[in-house]
Parts: sequence; C-alpha cells; structure tokens
Amino acid sequence: MKIRRATVEDADGIALARVRGWQHGYRGIMPQVFLDNLATEASPRLRNRLENPAPNTENYVAETADGVIVGWANVGPYRTIEDPAQLDPGEGGELYALYLHTEYWGRGIAAELLDVGLTYLRQIQLLPYRLWVLRDNERARRFYEKHGFTFDKTEASFSMPDGTELPEVRYTRA
Repeated sequence: MKIRRATVEDADGIALARVRGWQHGYRGIMPQVFLDNLATEASPRLRNRLENPAPNTENYVAETADGVIVGWANVGPYRTIEDPAQLDPGEGGELYALYLHTEYWGRGIAAELLDVGLTYLRQIQLLPYRLWVLRDNERARRFYEKHGFTFDKTEASFSMPDGTELPEVRYTRA
C-alpha cells in the first residue's frame, strides 16, 4: 500500500472510496435511501478542489500496488462553524475527510492516512488538530480517540440535502 499526494487523475477513485466509506460507515445514521443513491463518480467540485486546492490544504490517497485508490484524506486550515467555506488558520488545522473502502478497514491504512495528513499540518504549523464527526458514528469516534483526539464539548449539525440535521461533535488533539 502506498500513501501519496492526490492528483486530479485520482478524482474518480477518491469519489468511490468516499461513497463506499459513507455507505458502510453511516449505515443506520443517515437515511439508507440517501446512501444507496450516492454518485460514485467524481463531481466537478471535487475535481476543481484537486486541480485548484485552497491555500495550505492537501489531499492524500492510499493506493494499492495495482493502482487502485482505496482511501482518501483531506486536511487544511480549520473551517469556521458559522461558515465552513471560511478558513480560520488561527484556530489550527482540520482533518476535513478520511474515508476508506470498507474491505480495507482494520488494516492500519486509515491510521497511515491520518498520520500523513497531521504531519503536513504540523509542518505548516496548523495546530491544534481538529475534526468533526457525526455524534452517532461510534466506530469513527473510537478511532479518533485511539489516535489521541478528545471530544472538546463543541457541537454543531450536519445538514442533509433533505433538510435533516444530524448532530456532529468536534474532536481536538494538541
């Protein structure tokens, strides 16, 4: 398994890894009809984010020896709660996304992606590290706690396309 910086050519592989991660990781948390209908091809927005990344952001992929993208991590400056499109580097760095094909769960690949992303944030001095996780995603919460993150008592909501609000909690690591 190779962990490397993502390129725009990885967009479809990233999209598929994200969708498979959502479909299994969010089962029972998000509406199943929503999960079943997620598009597995890369959106123009994702392609643009890979071609024209925001300042101090980075994308990493986990790639098999056969060239298949099985995981993705995206990091950068912390986004404000009020407007996630607004970056606030004074608040540290953020893990925006970490997804893996489920058949690769439990092999240490997510930990490698996390480590590479946090190393990048440390190199550009974006500390502390923060991330948002759905409150009911116990598996993900255990993973982040195992890697030194703690729930910092900050809560928000993730808005689904149908208007449903899902509670999120913020984790921080110094």
